[in-house]
Amino acid sequence: MYNTYIKNSFSSWFINTWENTFLHPDNTGPDTTSHRLPSLAIPIHYNLYIKPYLNISDNNLRYSIFEGEVNITIKIIQTTDRIVLHKRFIFVRYPITLSMPGISVIRTIFDDERDFFTIIFNQTLSINTEFTINILYIGELRNDTYGFYLSSYVRSTDKVRRYLVASQMEPISARRALPCFDEPALKATYKIIVEHEQQYRAWTNMPIESTQNQSNGWTKTQFEKSVPMSSYLLALVVADFECLTQNNTGRYKNITTNVCAQSEKKNDLYYALEVATKNMEDFEQQFQVNYPISKVDHIAVPDFDAGAMENFGCILYRETRLFYNNRTSTSINKQEVALVIAHELAHQWFGDLVSPSWWDDLWLNEGFAKWMEFVYTDKICPEWDLYEQFIANRWLAVMQNDAISFSHPVNMKIIHNEQLTSIFDAITYSKGSSLLRMMRNIMGSNTFNSGISKYLSGHIYSTATQNDLWQVLGEQMFEDNIQLPSNTSLADIMSTWTDQMGYPYVEIIRDYCQNLIKISQKQFLFDSEAQPSKSPHNYIWSIPLKIKSSSSLETDLIWFSKPNMNITISIQSNEWILANPDLLGFFRTNYDGENWRKIIQQLKTDHKKFSVVERAGLIDDALNLARPNILPASLVLELLEYSHLEDSYIVWERILSGLQYIEQMIASSSSGLYLYERFRSYMVDLILPIYNKLGWKDNSSTDRWLDTLHRDMIISTACRYDLDHCIQRAQELFEQWFNSPSNNTIEANQRRVVYCTSIRLGDRARFQFLLREYQASSDPQEKARIQTALTCTRDIELIRYLLHIHINSEQNVIRRQDVLGGIRSICRNLIAETECWTFVHARWTQLFRDYGGSLSFAELIKDVTGRFNTLLQLEEFERFSEQTTDKGAAEAEFKASIERSRGNSQWVSKSKPNLEEWFLNRTLAIRLPLDWFPSTYQLHFNVFLQSTYPTNEEPNTTFTGHTRIRIRCTRPTNELRIHMKQLRLSYAILTRLGKNNNLISDWTIVISSEVLLCRLRERCIKDEEYEFESAYTAELDREMAGFYLSRYNVTNTTTGKIITHNIGATHMQVN
Repeated sequence: MYNTYIKNSFSSWFINTWENTFLHPDNTGPDTTSHRLPSLAIPIHYNLYIKPYLNISDNNLRYSIFEGEVNITIKIIQTTDRIVLHKRFIFVRYPITLSMPGISVIRTIFDDERDFFTIIFNQTLSINTEFTINILYIGELRNDTYGFYLSSYVRSTDKVRRYLVASQMEPISARRALPCFDEPALKATYKIIVEHEQQYRAWTNMPIESTQNQSNGWTKTQFEKSVPMSSYLLALVVADFECLTQNNTGRYKNITTNVCAQSEKKNDLYYALEVATKNMEDFEQQFQVNYPISKVDHIAVPDFDAGAMENFGCILYRETRLFYNNRTSTSINKQEVALVIAHELAHQWFGDLVSPSWWDDLWLNEGFAKWMEFVYTDKICPEWDLYEQFIANRWLAVMQNDAISFSHPVNMKIIHNEQLTSIFDAITYSKGSSLLRMMRNIMGSNTFNSGISKYLSGHIYSTATQNDLWQVLGEQMFEDNIQLPSNTSLADIMSTWTDQMGYPYVEIIRDYCQNLIKISQKQFLFDSEAQPSKSPHNYIWSIPLKIKSSSSLETDLIWFSKPNMNITISIQSNEWILANPDLLGFFRTNYDGENWRKIIQQLKTDHKKFSVVERAGLIDDALNLARPNILPASLVLELLEYSHLEDSYIVWERILSGLQYIEQMIASSSSGLYLYERFRSYMVDLILPIYNKLGWKDNSSTDRWLDTLHRDMIISTACRYDLDHCIQRAQELFEQWFNSPSNNTIEANQRRVVYCTSIRLGDRARFQFLLREYQASSDPQEKARIQTALTCTRDIELIRYLLHIHINSEQNVIRRQDVLGGIRSICRNLIAETECWTFVHARWTQLFRDYGGSLSFAELIKDVTGRFNTLLQLEEFERFSEQTTDKGAAEAEFKASIERSRGNSQWVSKSKPNLEEWFLNRTLAIRLPLDWFPSTYQLHFNVFLQSTYPTNEEPNTTFTGHTRIRIRCTRPTNELRIHMKQLRLSYAILTRLGKNNNLISDWTIVISSEVLLCRLRERCIKDEEYEFESAYTAELDREMAGFYLSRYNVTNTTTGKIITHNIGATHMQVN
């Protein structure tokens, strides 16, 4: 309610009273399109006073506002009569004053599209002129989690709502807190005073210098002068939080580490404090560049759009990223806390001490921080195998994001503000960090680390571009005698990876007679018909290549920088080769069919001949090469036949991730339920061995860390595919809690799958129970688990209800920070596809207005359309895209989703027949699945034979049969498989006992598997009795198998006959 009040009354009053005299449309100046500030002046120092009003009252005019005053020391760098600042949702109080006598402001101009605030003077100022400008203003404390914003929480002890203010300035929201030069290269120092009510505390980037209590119940907290920093790193928090403190941290024991949150959550901060203090010392030691501030704060904020924010000296987090509770937090929660803290502390060097010159080079911030979070958390927790996890969760995962023609380069040219939020994505973070790993692979860790230290020390308190990084690392390689191809610099090589989008797939074709290998490279795209935009390198990459063979031969590093080349390698024709051992380079690899078969055979014989990383890479390459039909899907499924031997978490993670795409395409296509059910049955068979091995129970004495993560993933998969034991166990645990709500004994690592499974298969009473638990819980990690579990429902009415409570803030059920994530989770539910698309289509204007600035907004479109694979869906989405003018940061994702949908459609049309054939001929094994259990057979045969016949004549050997089989459904399926051989079926009927309607929609006899496959109109009901009836004709067998004809001589001229049977082994199915 207070946002509407501010917008309709307070904001309008200030604009009319203070600004109308001064503001004019900005239609002057040489460039009215660039979103970069003109190079007229630079800031040197800010003196900032800020006073937020948190005594919220509907009767108070100062509802959701803050007062501010800023004195900016400015240096003129180009002769001018004006300066241009940024401001947004800030109302300036006039007059604006200057420190220079005789100089005054005669006019201001505000460009609300670019947030430009132009101040025009009565005189022209010369180069190197320095002066101070004073601006009084009032700003809105909005609740949208950008800039300086309002948040709140309810303490569980007294149920009273408490208010606080926090900040999120990156990328361009410092302008919401103060008029400023809001670009990363324009660093300055800050001296800050925060005035606040005495029951609160204040935090900014620097330590407190002094506090002064006022007689009116307010306090002025003054902070030390800051180090030079970019505006997007400014932090401001006013709250009633409490902190855990560790003094004497860092390499020289001169840094105080504080971890802060709501007072009742204080005990959940000890693990964060432990991790933060260890990381700080490791980073200083490794980088050989000291942290320049005497404290670092880590503060958990109830409403925070990003996961965390690396403000210099004052890092802000989502609560889920800082809290760890031994009883209610999962292993994943613990790992995320450690990784995120390491990420943000790495930013104190990569991003804070050394910042990007412009947002083009954001990847230097995020790529380094992402890579360093794995490197330095591994130092603290080596048992977590984080290098392997990096391969699965970052390196291989981001390749899927980068396989569309509307991806973007790591070094992306930013022209408009709307582009900014779209680059805080997996390409910038995960691909950026993957390229750093590739560079480290090329030059070695010692050279890489030495070069990075020089890069940091050479640009401290300044800015850098990727060319600065190439220069320093190239010099270090030269110093360490690391060779590159002649006449080639590191910049020449790496620019092919950072300045063009995508990545290559390398095709290896062997000439087995001449030991010749033909190598080619081509951009890998899911949509083979897509036309990517022009590239500065024509989509040719400088690829670091090594080849190893089954005899352990490994070549030296080969640089492959052209479309094709041939190499000769001395290996035997019966050996396999691997062209990217341990994933040296960021590319996919395809081989000729014979080499793939040799790799498959090696996996079946001794899969550990390949490292874990290599196995994950092989499987991920194969599964993704099948999407644009470079590989047949049947070969990929053949590759996975060894999986019953596989026990690696990261390999299974890539198996399940890749197969999920096949499932989505089958489930969303017009193939019918029979192919989907066959796939689901295949998945149960696939995971059953590893499910049985891992079990449900964590064992701290024998489990490795990855066993715990692996168990969670496999159990979730098993329950999702309705494995009986998994379903039974999950529902049993949930029912114990349901019947005793005050005593939740479900282990934290099991709650996600237990909650989701019980909601998916449960009734509305259980849904309402879990929703009440969500509303009552004060544990942010538990709330996140429950919110996701609620989206597992298969009830369309409940799906509509969930969408409603997410989008309607007056319901006050879902925190704003969790809205987009919740909607995205709903949209990933296969059942909700149509409902979710209808919802987003109808509510786009509201979604864009309220969440268009969110870093994850574009991902919503991806989740809504990710399974689209029909021409009808594609046409409908294209129409929506054409009609939607407001896309903001989602503009590129609209184009990407159209391309992705087109690629999906191609996959379904080309791969579905191949899959159907594979499933019919390979998954229908001799043994039938355990979906049905027979109890009684009724058999009737009609055979027409003469008792004797002339010896020189052949008897009539045809017979007819009629069969009724009473069977019980042991697990829900929409297939019935019965063995049958050499029978000509007249009809087949399946009825539920007491019902008359035939459940069989069609049937197929699979000759190779000797199976009658009946496809059902609906899934059978577990433990219900059914009757199968069939009629058929057949020939009496002559080979003494099944129902067969035998003969004996009666006389010299006549032969007698006897009909008997041999139903040993598999002969009963013959007739």
